[in-house]
Amino acid sequence: MSTSAPLEARMAVVERDVDHITNYFDKLDNAVEKLVDVSSSLKEMLAVHEQKLTTHDQNSKELYSLNEERIADIANLRKEVKDDMDSMKTEIVDSINSLRGDLKEFRENSVKQNSALDRLKWYMMAGGIVIIFILSKLKIIPFAFPLQLLNM
Repeated sequence: MSTSAPLEARMAVVERDVDHITNYFDKLDNAVEKLVDVSSSLKEMLAVHEQKLTTHDQNSKELYSLNEERIADIANLRKEVKDDMDSMKTEIVDSINSLRGDLKEFRENSVKQNSALDRLKWYMMAGGIVIIFILSKLKIIPFAFPLQLLNM
């Protein structure tokens, strides 16, 4: 019996070790199951993030193309506005030059009319003096007519 006691003790130790190992394997199985769950959750999160990145990439490309279109539109509008402004500037300059010519012509005509009116005025004054002189010589009116009016 002496050999069976150590054998039974050894068996008890081996059974106890097997129980511990079984416990460790159960814990290891639980850990592996949790890792599988975490792994599947990570796969789902990665898929969702990949989808989001894909959508963001598509949105970014669309925004970039829209931005390029807007830049081209703005450049075209700028060119159109510049062309319109240049044509308006040309029209304004032409109008100013036309008005300048009309004004110069008007001034020349005014000067001619004023000089003609001045000549007419001088002729009328000279004619009046001649008429007064003739009337005074004919003794129709006295020579000192203005002075006589003052004395009255």
